[in-house]
Order: sequence, then structure tokens, then C-alpha cells
Amino acid sequence: MEYYAKSPNAQGNQPTVKEHLQRVAEFAQMYGEPLKLGEVTKMIGQLHDFGKYTQAFQDVLKGIRTGVDHAMGGACFAEACYKGRPSSHPIAEAINGHHDGLVAYDEIKGELYAVADPKKTAHGNAGKAPASAAKEQLLTANTAFRKDFPDFKPPKPPKPPEGELESMLYTRMLFSCLVDADYTASALDNDSAYLSHAENDCFDPRILLKRLNDYRDGIKRYSNADKTLNIYRDRVF
Repeated sequence: MEYYAKSPNAQGNQPTVKEHLQRVAEFAQMYGEPLKLGEVTKMIGQLHDFGKYTQAFQDVLKGIRTGVDHAMGGACFAEACYKGRPSSHPIAEAINGHHDGLVAYDEIKGELYAVADPKKTAHGNAGKAPASAAKEQLLTANTAFRKDFPDFKPPKPPKPPEGELESMLYTRMLFSCLVDADYTASALDNDSAYLSHAENDCFDPRILLKRLNDYRDGIKRYSNADKTLNIYRDRVF
């Protein structure tokens, strides 16, 4: 069975899950390298759409099913790879949240394990049904993934920072590398020249700060909010 990642684009091209995961992994690694997280962000990119190796998600692409959450499948696979070790919790959080937003590991742990428990019913993100809703479906997805990536071996995850604020920032950096890579790869599927007009060589903080201030001044100019409230907003800004 051929597993597809997306619907056909305007040119009729339809990337497979393997092709999409390869491209996202490449960008995620590139984005993670400056943070010295390239190895783990590459893996997150490679696993994020593991849940698309399912009949349920393929039915979504065919237009015969809705309300399917494919993100939890990748988090389940990461959980199985690392056997729930604390250092892997941010990885599961980033993968699970790449469409519906970050949710703390402690809040999703029960759902991750419910997928493999025949006595329980797993619930996906945002009220959707998990694409991999039972152990058999996870095993089928695993077989398809291993066929596409026979050399896959999860790297040893970095130890997350101990401080609460630093730990939250670490998770958000993993998350950002993934969602930026996913967006870029998807944009390239629809426009092969996307990068040439989406980015430029100008990254002058002074120019960007002026744009931010101009944007803020425009909001203030037409604001009907209470003046005292705006004073507090200015202080926060």
C-alpha cells in the first residue's frame, strides 16, 4: 500500500509520507543545528507524521473521513522508542502538538498508552479520533515506517534543562524547529520557488524593530480601548 502525506497539489503531484518525512527531517535538522539540537530535531521531523501510515488518514485524503488526529501516532512511536524516559518527554510533546499546539506530557501520557491498551479508548487532540487507535494499527504503521526507513535508529535525546523556564524554552525550540520545517516542506510542495521569495538576505534588527513600532503605533492610533489599559500595555511593551 502506498501512503500519501497530502492531497495532490495544483500540478497533480502528491507527496508520499516517506518523501514528506525526508524533507521535513532535512529542514528540521538544519534549523536545529545552530542550537546544537540537529540530531534530535532531524528525528522529530522524521517521526512527526508517523500517524499518516494508517488507513484512517488515507481515508481523510480520499474525502471519506474527517476528524482524524495523525499527530498522536508519532508521539506514541517516540514514547515506545524511548520507553517513556523523561529526556524524551519534550520530543513526544513537540510531535504530538505540531498541529493543535503543545500539551504537557503528563496530560497526554494516558492517551498515548491507551492506544495500545484494548481495555481503554484513546482520544486524540482537539476532540479528534487518533489515526492509530489500537495496537494493531500502530504495528501496521511501524511496519510501513520501517520499510521506508530501514536504518532508522533513535538518537540518545539530550537531557532537558532542569529549570522550569529553561525546560519550557527547550521544548518550544524543538517544537519550533519542527513546525517551521513542516510548513516549509509543505510550501515547497505547492511552490518549488517558495524559498526564493519567502526569504531574503536582510535581517537588520533596526529595520525589524522599526516595523514593529510602526505596527504598534498604527494599532494605538485607531484604538478605542480604555486609556488606562493602553498605558499598561505600553509598559508591558
